[in-house]
Amino acid sequence: DLTDNTDYKDDFSDVNNIFNQQFRYLSKGCQTYVFLSEDNEYVIKFVRYHRYSIPFWLKVCDFMDDYKNKRQNYKKKLLDYSLNSYQAAYQYLRDETATVYVHLHKTSNLNKKIQVVDRLNRKYLVDLDTAGFIIQKRADSFSKLLNVNKNNDAELRRLTHSFLQCTRSIYLKGFNNDDYNCIKNCGV
Repeated sequence: DLTDNTDYKDDFSDVNNIFNQQFRYLSKGCQTYVFLSEDNEYVIKFVRYHRYSIPFWLKVCDFMDDYKNKRQNYKKKLLDYSLNSYQAAYQYLRDETATVYVHLHKTSNLNKKIQVVDRLNRKYLVDLDTAGFIIQKRADSFSKLLNVNKNNDAELRRLTHSFLQCTRSIYLKGFNNDDYNCIKNCGV
């Protein structure tokens, strides 16, 4: 769950107009559900907070306290790491990550609901004050572009150079991309 954070820096007014459109399900990853804006310019990634909690059966097992505590601590570390990564992407790596806005804690000042459409074409209203989300400019999948251009040496060189320059820029700013699937998860 999101925890209340009244010190959350809010520059929501700069991106408020992005939310005046519907978002349609695009994909899901280990950490987020991804929805594409109607204008195809942005994605909103909703944090899958449930992935960071222990299962109900483990919560109610009294005889497994040591294991339960280890799992809870592990899940908390994963959550903290993910949230810190999103925040760092927004604060320090906007150009490299195309991150436009990050909202990771409950607030009461956004006063905005958006409509999302799931992959079964069901519509939902999401209260942005209660959701953890990241807004990014839409990008094409690096791995998909590599595959599409596999016979175009000049384009492969350009894409590879772009990827390496972005990776270098991230590194020079003191960050390391330890995503084992960074080729698949990288956008161009």
